[in-house]
Amino acid sequence: MEKLVESIKEFLEVEDLNLDLSFTELNGWDSLSVLSILALIDSDYGINMTQKEIENFPSVAEFVKHVEANAKKNVCTD
Repeated sequence: MEKLVESIKEFLEVEDLNLDLSFTELNGWDSLSVLSILALIDSDYGINMTQKEIENFPSVAEFVKHVEANAKKNVCTD
């Protein structure tokens, strides 16, 4: 979970991230951060999603839990 959260913070260019907020409530949430997160979860976790699917999660924490629970076994998640 920590690696994914750190990547999200980097994409949003923030030091602190309230995991209880939805993506659309976050400062820095824009088209570039969307594309960065979509590319990350595809390459590192083997998960394909759309922007709408990401934005439908009630919180960043729920998104992270979903990604970790559905990561493909043959993709490196270290």
